[in-house]
Amino acid sequence: EDFFDRFHNVHLGDDVLFNTGGQADWRHMHQYSSRFSGKTDDFDLLRARVYADFWYQDLFRFYAEIITATTLNQDLAPLRTDQDAFDFLNLFVGIKLFEFDGNGAYVRVGRQELLLGSERLLTPLEWANTRQTFQGVHGLWSNGTFDVDTFWVQPVIPNISGFSSIDHKQDFYGSWFTYHPKKTDLVDLYWLFLDNSNKSTTLGITQDPTSVHTLGTRYTRFTETKDGFLWDFENMLQLGSHGSQSILAGGVSAGLGYYFASLPMTPLFWTYYDWASGDHHPGVGDYTTFNHLYGFGHYYL
Repeated sequence: EDFFDRFHNVHLGDDVLFNTGGQADWRHMHQYSSRFSGKTDDFDLLRARVYADFWYQDLFRFYAEIITATTLNQDLAPLRTDQDAFDFLNLFVGIKLFEFDGNGAYVRVGRQELLLGSERLLTPLEWANTRQTFQGVHGLWSNGTFDVDTFWVQPVIPNISGFSSIDHKQDFYGSWFTYHPKKTDLVDLYWLFLDNSNKSTTLGITQDPTSVHTLGTRYTRFTETKDGFLWDFENMLQLGSHGSQSILAGGVSAGLGYYFASLPMTPLFWTYYDWASGDHHPGVGDYTTFNHLYGFGHYYL
């Protein structure tokens, strides 16, 4: 037991459960040729988060989490993801709709972070100082063997001087199914659809409006309790349209690992091969550059 236990699982009567907590982070950055500018940038990233979580039985949930993020001593102009004066990272209500197979099916409405699968395509983006969050509707059901998630959301854009805005030109839909054949293994099957009507230019590269479907599957053994092999295989196919071009793109990831449970400090060794399609002839024929959607690029790439 420690002092902070008193803030978790606090029963307010027979039907209401309350939790609260928070986190403070400091990160020092030393970047050579920051953003390909040729300049060295030394700066600090500061972030604080505080949350409150209320449950009424298993029927209703209210969750609120605020975030403040800033940067100090940065020579280059801060990135949009470096600063957020004061905002809601999460602010949603959850409602139990019905029970299936003895387990509740829930819907969350409001602002919420999303983390599904390997995070190659959808992540809260822990690396970004402001993190990544969305606003919309998310349905969930799980019985321990099967997990089902389906959602429609729009990305939240951090604002340095006030509350964040919603990018109403981006609609992100998805259905994600996970099967756990045993505790150490899982199989993912998913469909994601991004309809982005924005046209933007970054570093001289123009991104046209995009409507892209991503079909993917993953099979992984991610943990073990004794010496043994681990693996992680994921395949992704993308179809749709990018401006006036048709999309035909894909990505593959293959990982093989070994867990040394009998050695001191139980080391874990992994080797990975990652491939994603690019475009040898931009603007000609199909658009073949793979779209990482809202993935965890810093972690994998």
